[in-house]
Amino acid sequence: MEKVFYSVADVAAARAVLDRLHELDVPDTAIALVAPTGTQMENFPDAVLENATDIGPAAARGAAIGGSLGLIGSLLVAAFPPTGVILGGAALLAATAGGALMGAWSATLIGATIPNEAARHFESELERGRILIAVEWPDLKPASLEHLPGLPPGAVRRLSVPDDGEA
Repeated sequence: MEKVFYSVADVAAARAVLDRLHELDVPDTAIALVAPTGTQMENFPDAVLENATDIGPAAARGAAIGGSLGLIGSLLVAAFPPTGVILGGAALLAATAGGALMGAWSATLIGATIPNEAARHFESELERGRILIAVEWPDLKPASLEHLPGLPPGAVRRLSVPDDGEA
């Protein structure tokens, strides 16, 4: 499934694109919206705005790393027991789960403040005050969003995706 990126001129154009996507039955979970700092986006669905950060991928990476470190640490304690501490299977499992939880929690806090890859790649669009919209939906015809009634020409532009797969 291809991810399609758009740059829109302002909040009104972003609303028009979002309304058109809803008419095409695209769910909010398939849409990510990134706006420049200070842009008033309170009338947009939370799911659309939450998709614009790296929270999900960061939590997954944190859980994997934290769980691995918890397991390694508990295996080291089991192999070289300090002051006679003996660990059983339940303690190994608890340390692994605890590490995964701590890793996911801390990585989620960090991921909430980091814009997603699309925002990093198309940063120049954000610097010009434009709003980014990413859509990942199998039945979407990309050209169907570029010429919406009531918007001036150029208000919605499709952005080209880099060849190196960064976005």
